[in-house]
Amino acid sequence: MANQVVYGFHTVQQRFGEPVSALGDAVANDLITQAMAEHNRQMDAFTALFLRRGITDPQRTFSTPIVTRNQPLDEAGRPIPIRGQAQYSVGFPLQDSGNAIGRTWLEAQKLRVEDLNNLIAVIQDGDRSWVFDHILAALFNDTDRTFYDPEKGTLTVKPLANGDATIYQVPNGAFSGTTDNHLLGQANAIGAGADNVFATHYAELTEHPENGGAGSGRIISFIPSGLKAAATGLATFNPLPSADIRPGANADVLVGSLGINVPGTVLGMDDTGTWIVEWPRIPANYVVSIQTSGEAPVGERVDELASLRGFIEVDGNQDFPWYQRNWMRRAGYGAWNRLGAVVSRIGNASYAVPTNYATVMP
Repeated sequence: MANQVVYGFHTVQQRFGEPVSALGDAVANDLITQAMAEHNRQMDAFTALFLRRGITDPQRTFSTPIVTRNQPLDEAGRPIPIRGQAQYSVGFPLQDSGNAIGRTWLEAQKLRVEDLNNLIAVIQDGDRSWVFDHILAALFNDTDRTFYDPEKGTLTVKPLANGDATIYQVPNGAFSGTTDNHLLGQANAIGAGADNVFATHYAELTEHPENGGAGSGRIISFIPSGLKAAATGLATFNPLPSADIRPGANADVLVGSLGINVPGTVLGMDDTGTWIVEWPRIPANYVVSIQTSGEAPVGERVDELASLRGFIEVDGNQDFPWYQRNWMRRAGYGAWNRLGAVVSRIGNASYAVPTNYATVMP
């Protein structure tokens, strides 16, 4: 966003009032290159929770774990070989997005270093918004969607588990699979007992072997700002300690740390062991929970050419008196591990996709 010092530009912050032309084109270009390289690094870090990266295929098969136990044998017995794993197919879109800065030759002469810093911050924020909106759209999706790829044809982009015919394994004493639904509606507000959405999500995520099971990783719930008061008001909520406040001797104190890069602000932990993160990008009245010990819930498809991956600068144009620099991202997102996340709509017993997320986003 604007009015922040972008990485790279911190080295010339004392020169923000000068025109960019005083730095010279070589220095200005180097600042922009550093800024975009750090932006890509940060995007990789903050999206790692959600994404299986490096997918270049338009469609892949996800292999689910199977639950088994030893077969009874006598002294001449020979066990029957286990034949593979359960599978389901998922497809991924591949879309182009981009942004640009442009100015006339005269504007370029007067452009200050601070102005260029702010423009690059806006460009980066636009890319950040596009990526996170598409990741969330993949998580909020509740039905099969079609995407036409001009090279690969029509692809089916799957949602998270939505109660369809796909069979999943549950290791809690069951040796046969069952359907499942990870897109839920909760009629009541967040509250104690059955209305504790964090306990519900914890149970949904830890019951499946592809998520590693209870105690093998972190469960993280992302909430919008409007649900912060309800979440932190639970008797089972444990806030992060403040560096400015020493807690009393009779209060439980959260001493652990999440230790994972997350977008938003870490608020604390529910007694289930679920970390709660306030993330204003989450639509009002929705809770999104993910796990960190199994396969990521969303797959990110990228171009087969490595040079077309990430947020990259592409050919600009200079046609006096006009000058333009362009950046683009080529990627697409769809469910990968259909059990790797859970979404709940709070205040309504029926799940519905949030407004503006109902179709494959442009």
